[in-house]
Amino acid sequence: MYRADRTCWLCGRNGCGDPLDKHHIFGGTAYRKKSERYGLTVYLCHDSCHENGPESVHRNPETRRMLQEYGQRKAMEENGWSLSDFIREFGKNHLGEDIDDGRTGSAALPLLRREAVGDPGAGKFEVDPLLVLPF
Repeated sequence: MYRADRTCWLCGRNGCGDPLDKHHIFGGTAYRKKSERYGLTVYLCHDSCHENGPESVHRNPETRRMLQEYGQRKAMEENGWSLSDFIREFGKNHLGEDIDDGRTGSAALPLLRREAVGDPGAGKFEVDPLLVLPF
């Protein structure tokens, strides 16, 4: 269903041609519920960005890793968590950083978003470098 206030996290489309699905960043029974509780959900175009496209979160490990990194940074920022706090809640580190210096806040953990160019449904889909989002 099209909603003007929602866009796909991956490609930025509004769901008019490909309906948007609510995706829980961290899956599995326990982590799905925690994703919901902490607001770690995003909207994705059902076919091209969520389930079937070459860059879709359920088919592309790099897209999934990037989304989980975004989710971890968001959770740590919004909750004032250290790396250890996040691991305690979600079981593992998705940032690829081994050091827990206890820093939190936007200066320590900039939120990232993928900027997409092209048509993911047509297989012509490029990703611009990650951008720091203001929070």
